[in-house]
This record gives sequence, C-alpha cells and structure tokens, in this order.
Amino acid sequence: MPKLDPNELYGNEHSAFQLACIDGKKELLEIMLAGHFKFKHSVMSSTNKTALELALEYGHTDCALLLLKNSAWDVTETTPLHLAIKHRKIEPLQVLEIGFFPASEIYHSDEKSIENSEEADNDDFYENLTVSSGNFINLSTYINQKDSSGKVPAHIAIELGEKEMLKLLWQRPEIDKAQTNTEEKTVMQAAKAKGWVNWRGNLK
Repeated sequence: MPKLDPNELYGNEHSAFQLACIDGKKELLEIMLAGHFKFKHSVMSSTNKTALELALEYGHTDCALLLLKNSAWDVTETTPLHLAIKHRKIEPLQVLEIGFFPASEIYHSDEKSIENSEEADNDDFYENLTVSSGNFINLSTYINQKDSSGKVPAHIAIELGEKEMLKLLWQRPEIDKAQTNTEEKTVMQAAKAKGWVNWRGNLK
C-alpha cells in the first residue's frame, strides 16, 4: 500500500501538515515530521497560506516554531519573519534572534537525520552530529528580504504598530534602514513618521 504524503493537498484545500497546524496538533506534527516524507514549507493551502502561517493564524505558535526549526524555508513570496510580525507573534522573532540549524539538515555520522532517529534521546548520539548544508538560520537571514508586496519585515512591524518587534530588528547591525517600500519610504522614514525615532536615529 503506497504511503500518503502529508504534504499533498486533500480535496484541493489543505495538506495533513496544514490541518494539524489549524487544529494545534503538535504531537501529530512531530509524528509526520519523523516520517518518510520531508516537510515542505512551500506547499500552499487553497487560501495560499503555508502551514506555518496557518499555525500562527490559529494561535498555535508551538506548531509554528516546530515547523520553523525543522526545515529550511523554501518560499519566495514571504519569510517566517514577515509572517510572525503579520500575525503579531513575537516568539518566532525570539527564536530567530538566537538562531538554529534546521533539524532536517542535521545528521549523525551514520547519515541519519536527527529528526528521524530513534536514538536522538541518547546523549551519546549528539557527539557525532554534522550539518548537511551549513544553513544557519537567524534574524539576519530574513531581516532585509522583501515580500511579494515589496516590504521588509520592519515596514510591517511599523505599519502594525508593533514597536517591541521592531526593537528586536532595529538593534541588529545588519538591518538596512534605507530599504524602501512600494511608496519609496525607507524604514527610517516610516519609523520617524510614527514618532518612534529620536534625533540620533535611535528608537525611543
């Protein structure tokens, strides 16, 4: 009997991964992530949303973080940083601030992925880990990327009045405050228009 791919849309609406995110079924997500098929962020629902966004939208941040830390992002229209700010969830920003290697890209010396290994609970297992691509993910990965609407994450934080989220971005040395949106307004100009920036260019 062929195995069912949890990335596949059923009824042309949602994948099994997406349904688990909508319902907040973290344990089910963990089972599927440990299965035969590799999770793909790029699979979109009938409403053009990723599983990660659906988890954020329905308030299941734990599910979103699980997916975020499992697989490298493969969507071009947006980033996890954009989505976290859009849905006003600061936890993904805090995880990205620290950074991580996606679990699906960390392998033991015997070529077992850490996410699929039954030995991953054994402390000795972690002595011979390697990273397949060196793809370390943190805030700098996405901080200056524009989404399909031409906005960097900071623009969205400013538009939504999310000053605490903006602070996490503003303090990063790699942030480009000269990035413009479709209205040709830079991040710095947008923040100043909100009254959030002092004469030195620092957030108040």
